[in-house]
Amino acid sequence: MSQARFASCIPLPIEHKALVTVIEKARDWGLMHGVAMRDKKHFNKDVIQVAPFVLLPSPFPKTEFEKAVELQPILNELMHKVAHNDEFLEHTLQNALQVDEFTKSLYDIWVKVRNEGITQPISLGMLRSDIMLESRCPHTENQCAKHTPYCSWKQVEINSIASGFGHLGPVSREIQR
Repeated sequence: MSQARFASCIPLPIEHKALVTVIEKARDWGLMHGVAMRDKKHFNKDVIQVAPFVLLPSPFPKTEFEKAVELQPILNELMHKVAHNDEFLEHTLQNALQVDEFTKSLYDIWVKVRNEGITQPISLGMLRSDIMLESRCPHTENQCAKHTPYCSWKQVEINSIASGFGHLGPVSREIQR
């Protein structure tokens, strides 16, 4: 059973040679406009590589986007409260702290700052919410496929570490033009 899909912004399929040309041009444009990073494993201060980016935008229904925007302040407040709840953090991270060095190092920084005393009354949470459209609609299996290729959006992840590439959002929009 085929499911309805959102229309692509360009005619697909695209000829392979044309696709390779578009990719090469997008990568070059990206390097000239900050879509770059250094390789952590083989670090060389004189070498950069293209950071991952999406060549074609994914269509997203305006109504679902507006619902996500409306909910975002609530999620932001929740994340702020979680990040400042020592008891909750210690309890939920106890197993991860034993096996994940990166998480442990971040938690150790938090403990040190907390023990020394927080002197800055203002904090900034730089977060990225990853959401996806749910295409499997078990409660309305037959109805969903007839009307829309999705039934709702789902919060997949709230990411703090990957927010360092926050500048890629606006640059990606320019690449996709």
